[in-house]
Amino acid sequence: MGSAKSAVFRWSTDYLGAAPMLNLLSHYRRFAKDEAGNIAIMFGLTAVVLLTAGGLAVEVSRAMTERSSMANALDAAVLATARSISLGEITRAEAENYMNAMFAANLNVSAEEVAGYRIENIQFNETTKTLSANGTRDFDTMFRFFGENNALTLRTNSAALYGTTYVEVAMTFDVTGSMGGARLRDLKKAATEGVTLLLGDGESETVRVSSVPYAEAVNAGSLARYVFPDDGGANTAPLRFGDFTTMIESGQRPAGLSPSANLSGSGPLAKDTCATERKGDYAVMPDGPDRAMVNRDDRLSSCPTVALIPLTNDKDRLTSSIATFTAKGVTAGQIGIQWAWYMLAPEWADYLPEGSKPRDPATSSDTVKKYAIIMTDGEFNTAFSGSNRQLPQGPQEREAVRATNQALALCKAMKEDRITVFTIGFGLRDGTRAMNMLRDCATPQDGAIQYFYSATTGADLTAAYTEISRTIQSLRLVR
Repeated sequence: MGSAKSAVFRWSTDYLGAAPMLNLLSHYRRFAKDEAGNIAIMFGLTAVVLLTAGGLAVEVSRAMTERSSMANALDAAVLATARSISLGEITRAEAENYMNAMFAANLNVSAEEVAGYRIENIQFNETTKTLSANGTRDFDTMFRFFGENNALTLRTNSAALYGTTYVEVAMTFDVTGSMGGARLRDLKKAATEGVTLLLGDGESETVRVSSVPYAEAVNAGSLARYVFPDDGGANTAPLRFGDFTTMIESGQRPAGLSPSANLSGSGPLAKDTCATERKGDYAVMPDGPDRAMVNRDDRLSSCPTVALIPLTNDKDRLTSSIATFTAKGVTAGQIGIQWAWYMLAPEWADYLPEGSKPRDPATSSDTVKKYAIIMTDGEFNTAFSGSNRQLPQGPQEREAVRATNQALALCKAMKEDRITVFTIGFGLRDGTRAMNMLRDCATPQDGAIQYFYSATTGADLTAAYTEISRTIQSLRLVR
């Protein structure tokens, strides 16, 4: 019992401070030592203890809520100030006034109440390029046992990097047939909210987002020139882009090239701009098309109508694309994951448009953070690479196992490549292959930071994208 009391005392002093708790205990000891009186006195003593405990619980709850609100406002203010300094929008001399203004704006209290909050000890650490600050709050209690003036001081602190931090996010979206109707509407709303939170007004060049809708394939759009139309013939591995273009110029037909390929025109080399998996080891590698082109299997029966969008800070372009999503086809989510990695991989920089080239953390003088957000409402049930060509393409058990294993291998390789992976299961039952795959794909939970989400309703899905977007923003904080 003594250890429990000690734990409660330590916990309370963390939020309320030692002085109020010692004051409360001294009142209690005086009651405990007084042996005079009768049952009425004992009843009164018990009532006082119960009222005191109830009052303490109320005040601790209020203090925790106030401190949490203040901590969130301070995080937002420190992060905004660090960002503005990094972009040259304000000077260090202006940092204090700017931080106080942002702090007040994020508190969501009246102008009179703002006076009770203060930012103190603003410091710049030149070695770690860190901006830090403390927040304090004069907190008036409702009970006098906290001190003669019924006042407490709540404290919190925050720190953020003020050197430039570049953020790259690749978002995969399940647009298969099972996502039709209300589910697709829910996805459009949730994804739009996530993109909007990440990009804000879309004017910052430090945050870029890529959109990769997938079904049984990914529509590569203008990147289809790096896709090899394969009929499953003589090629055991995809051609390199240089070899492929050389063969076209010489008038030769590459071995294994689909008869439907158009070698004479300047248009795509297949009947659409879609892609399936790469072959062999390249299926789980981020190498560019100079090392291995991406395959387009001739068994592919349908193609998403909306093409992927490489990294961009153009919020309107992304949200307009999301608004045109249509649902059709079966699920080859591993292909979506594969292309999400390409959009983040420096190995693809030479093959992507200006403004969409991924940064290389190994050579950049600035901090570069990369994230993938993988979303699905069902099992990955379709695979092309390595499949038995005698089986019809479709949701076969072997294909489901192969697709799931490839997705897990891709996630593992991405995490080893220092990409943080978030996953969202929409309307999935716990214990299913899809749910287990998403849990394993996600970056392992780190303290309070969550990387795997399960959404049952449209509101849950919006909440998941909202929380992930805010987490990505908060991960730019040091503490």
